[in-house]
Amino acid sequence: TAAPVTVPAPAVDMLADWPVAPFEPASLDEVPRLVPELPITGSTSISRNEFEADGDEIGAAPFQQLFYRPDDSGLILIETTAGQALQLPPANLRTPFDAPPWDDSFFHLSEGAVNLTLSDESGYVFLAGQSVSEDEMAEVARSLGRRSDGSAGWDAPALPDGFVEFQEGVRRTTAARTLRWFDDDPTIGFPIAELQVGITSPDVLRIAFPIFGDPPGETIVTDVNGVVAFAVQETSTSAIVVWSPTPGVFALFGLDGDVDEALRVVRSMTDVDRVAWEAFSEPDRSTADGCNSRFC
Repeated sequence: TAAPVTVPAPAVDMLADWPVAPFEPASLDEVPRLVPELPITGSTSISRNEFEADGDEIGAAPFQQLFYRPDDSGLILIETTAGQALQLPPANLRTPFDAPPWDDSFFHLSEGAVNLTLSDESGYVFLAGQSVSEDEMAEVARSLGRRSDGSAGWDAPALPDGFVEFQEGVRRTTAARTLRWFDDDPTIGFPIAELQVGITSPDVLRIAFPIFGDPPGETIVTDVNGVVAFAVQETSTSAIVVWSPTPGVFALFGLDGDVDEALRVVRSMTDVDRVAWEAFSEPDRSTADGCNSRFC
């Protein structure tokens, strides 16, 4: 009698039917013109700039889900790229772990955060965590399940206690408006304060969750005019506030000063028309090589 033949289980392509959103370039028409009523201490001039990326498609657009934990600066990003196979990093830069039915699952060699990737022929998922352990992140990865309605995004029942969703969405091209305050020559100087408001992806929030520093600044979860906001004393003389005035639009404000001062300025901001925005500032005249932004 012939021995029974063992037929391997068919491979499961986890992202084969992932819904791909139509490409939608960002437009400045979606970006508010925020202006603070409170002055910036020491400022002698204010410059403005607008930027709108061209409409060329950016390839496979990742879908991002971002979660935070108010108690301890915890942050978890889940970024999904469908329809594009991953080129695996060198073996010495990854540590495999078990997460069926994915073909490959591994931790990245990283400092200050826990980063891992799940992949198969249909695409890949990148997860990044702060203030969480490798074991916790592995459990989150193993727990990912497609949503019952077939929409983009994952259910993640193994998220550690205390995590709540910040926002989710497809990464888009960039459209942004910037104001910069100077206390010296604006053509060559570095701004003492800066406001960026624009269309970008939810992971911009990570700037308010520093992982380096001695020690890293503690993230404060608060509110700005009715929406959740995140503030951090980045250094002893520099503070940052991040918030989302409307879904898909993110605002970053940084200044030389403390968190309390930064929040007072941010909470005084209102959306104005173009005439008022241009009256508030002057066109950017910077001649500095490289980046003169606080958020480079």
